[in-house]
Amino acid sequence: MMDLTRSQKVAVAQLKLKKFRNTKTKNYPSTDSSVHDSAAAYFPSTLEQSAVVDNK
Repeated sequence: MMDLTRSQKVAVAQLKLKKFRNTKTKNYPSTDSSVHDSAAAYFPSTLEQSAVVDNK
């Protein structure tokens, strides 16, 4: 895994969030639970894990 600085990890997470926000209304039903479930699938619990997913 590449070692990312904290600011790079934040940037990765923000980019993922932006992509998700742009697609969630098109791809998922508008119920709260489906949005939360898909958000959980897109965003691992820590920024470090997000970076790992991004580098595969």
